[in-house]
Amino acid sequence: MHKDHRLFSGPATTNMRIWRYMDLSKLVSLLHTSTLWFARADTMSDPYEGAYGAHNLPAEVDTSIIPASEWPKIKENAQHCARYTFVNCWHMADAESLAMWGSYATKGQAVVAQSTFERLTRSITDERSVYAGTVTYVNRREDWISGVAGNTFWPILFKRPSFSYEHELRAVTQQWKTRDGVVVYDVEPPPGLSVSVELGTLLEAVYVGPGEPERFRQAVTAVVEAFAPGTPVHQSALDVGPAF
Repeated sequence: MHKDHRLFSGPATTNMRIWRYMDLSKLVSLLHTSTLWFARADTMSDPYEGAYGAHNLPAEVDTSIIPASEWPKIKENAQHCARYTFVNCWHMADAESLAMWGSYATKGQAVVAQSTFERLTRSITDERSVYAGTVTYVNRREDWISGVAGNTFWPILFKRPSFSYEHELRAVTQQWKTRDGVVVYDVEPPPGLSVSVELGTLLEAVYVGPGEPERFRQAVTAVVEAFAPGTPVHQSALDVGPAF
């Protein structure tokens, strides 16, 4: 289920539209399984996922809060953070993004699931604890990321400025492996997790990509209606021509 967390900040409004661009096969999987795929952070394309910035390596530890004796274990956990953190990514925007269509959907198979922050958080039915918040874009080589010491969620909420066009909101869960109450790193985590959701709550609409033919829209409509009745399917607004 979704839980609030002091490190996760939602968008300015809970009705902010969020978009998950994908190929049709991924939409079918979402609909058929009623689950969202949370990818293991270290399998994602950005090698900096879950990493500390260069200025955070000699981390300043407030020993009045975190005993110095605890820092080696905290640092070890941080180094393994991306292996045990699982992420589901959305684009925040009022309307479709041509750049996101090009980056995350294949021509001929392009669809996007459209939701809102409020719908996403309310739709999660999985027993795992899931947190959701916006990504902050920082230069990891030059900027100090405050507040990272002692919390492995914090670095997963930062990305480099070159990704700022994504305007990302991400849902996050962690699955640390323990033995006798102690975190261990000798168990290989799965490449991702399927997190249960209620489709009728999650989906506000589905859009088919710009330039996709009408027969494709009809096929997508049939699939969506079979698993999430009543969810509207729209042709991309980018296909609407000028008035003159």
